[in-house]
Amino acid sequence: MSQNILQYESKVWSTADLLIASGIKTSDRPGGYGSVDLYYVELGEEGELGFIVNLGPEINTSGRESFPFTSSKNALYFSSDGHFGLGGYDVFYHKINSDGELVGNLLNVGEPINSSFDDVCYVVKGDRGFVSSNRTIEGEEVYDNIYTFIENTPIKDIYLKSLLHGVVTDTSIQLPLAGATVEVLDVDNHVIATLLTDEEGRYSKEVEYEPSYILKVTKENYSSADGYSEKQQEDREHNFELSPVENVIEPGTDLAKVLNIPMIYFDFDKSNIRPEAAVELQKIVEVMNQYPELKIDIRSHTDSRGSDAYNEALSDRRAKSTMHYLISQGISKDRLTSKGYGEYQLVNHCSNGVPCSKEEHQANRRSEFIVVE
Repeated sequence: MSQNILQYESKVWSTADLLIASGIKTSDRPGGYGSVDLYYVELGEEGELGFIVNLGPEINTSGRESFPFTSSKNALYFSSDGHFGLGGYDVFYHKINSDGELVGNLLNVGEPINSSFDDVCYVVKGDRGFVSSNRTIEGEEVYDNIYTFIENTPIKDIYLKSLLHGVVTDTSIQLPLAGATVEVLDVDNHVIATLLTDEEGRYSKEVEYEPSYILKVTKENYSSADGYSEKQQEDREHNFELSPVENVIEPGTDLAKVLNIPMIYFDFDKSNIRPEAAVELQKIVEVMNQYPELKIDIRSHTDSRGSDAYNEALSDRRAKSTMHYLISQGISKDRLTSKGYGEYQLVNHCSNGVPCSKEEHQANRRSEFIVVE
């Protein structure tokens, strides 16, 4: 949130005027955790009221929990003087799911909403909100005033974690692969953690809930594998299969097939390496680092659309661009050759003038990494 979002409103209201109707209410009835607790009641299919239920010790304290508000985004806001805060009543936040269950952690919304005074009656709709506070204005004590603010960014549960886990398997024998390395990287390719699979091929790590992650799985004498873990997932299960490569890397082998590398895509009429292609090319880098004597010939192919001469030139630029990327990753130029073959080595019947589907044309737009020695 912005540090300058509170604006003084001249009209003085009582905090009681700011009570907003919601499915959660306050009560000082006997049997609670403190002087005032938050409760909810379930509604039946016909609108009948069920039993009133205390929200429990995660929300309620020995102090006062008051002024509840539930937003359209399934967020519960309330004020409390029992939870640790900046002083007096502070506004707190807790995410709830569609079933009304608490999700994640209780969070103090922090400054500038909260102060050393009483901050209550937090209400938000969209990015516009209101809060009542008896904080001083220009050093003078005042009664409760209403302040308005703009929520520039949503509240994030910095304490919420995800479980990243999975199994790595040897495809040749369909058994778990122990001792495989699983690197966890952020989206800028910075290594967050390096894990090893156990005897059952398993790995696991608690990671932050918010970010996305890139996973790279390697083991000596095996193909590598990559994965992408989407952001904001509580359970992140990613399983991988690695193939032995020590017996299949011989002259004439196409590493793209051995390492399960899909088509290296380029933008239309472009030859620069796209970010998703760079992730796949890292598999080639890793194998060439494992086998320092390995030499490959990079071959780029196009489909038949466009003139023969144009496709030959375009494919040659793409092959050279791929080679330059591998060199930038530390692979010696002496171990690499490249050539564009245009549309001269089609893998199907889709030659000039033959009607074909997009999928059939795509089969011809391929990159090959042929082992020379």
